[in-house]
Amino acid sequence: MSENASMQVVRVGRVRCGLAAGALVVTAGFALGACGSSDSGSGATTTATAAEATTTSTPEAVTTLPDATPAPLTETAWTLAGTVVGDTVNPLPAGAEPPTLAIDGDANAQVFAGCNRGSSTLTVAGTALTFSPMALTRMACPGAAGELEHQVLAVLDGETTYTVDGDTLTITNGDQGLVYKAS
Repeated sequence: MSENASMQVVRVGRVRCGLAAGALVVTAGFALGACGSSDSGSGATTTATAAEATTTSTPEAVTTLPDATPAPLTETAWTLAGTVVGDTVNPLPAGAEPPTLAIDGDANAQVFAGCNRGSSTLTVAGTALTFSPMALTRMACPGAAGELEHQVLAVLDGETTYTVDGDTLTITNGDQGLVYKAS
C-alpha cells in the first residue's frame, strides 16, 4: 500500500477501528491516532492515510484478523444480484423480486426463479454443478418476472460451472450466467 493510500476508519461502539488491505485493526483499551477516540456518538466514518496508521499504532495494542472466509456453496442462502450475457453483467429488472438459490448438504437445490418456486438435485464435481431437470410450480409470469425467470432457468439447466469469491457465487452455462450474493 502506498504511503498516501487511504485506510477506512470505522467507529465501533466507543472505539474506532481501521480497515486496510482486507485486515481489521482493532485497538483495545485506548485510542490511537489512526483509530481515534470516542466522538460525540455520531457513528461517522472518517479516513486516515496509511502513513498515519502505521506511525501511531503499537504492536501490543493491535489485533489483525485474517481475510474473510468465502461463503460455502452449500448451506448458504444465495440471492441473485445480476445476470450475465457474454461479458456483460446486468442488474435485475426494476420491480422484480430477486431470485434465490439454496443448496443443502445433500446437494438438493431449492430455487425461487423470479416467479415460480422449485427444486432440483445436483452433482458437484470440482467447479462443475450439474442440475437435474427443475421441478417447478406453474404460475403465469408476465413481464420482467417472466423474462428474469427464463434467464435463471436457462442457466440452472444441466452442466454449469461455478466460482465462489467471498460472498459472491457466479454460475455460468455457456455465455449466460447468474451472480448471487450470500444473504
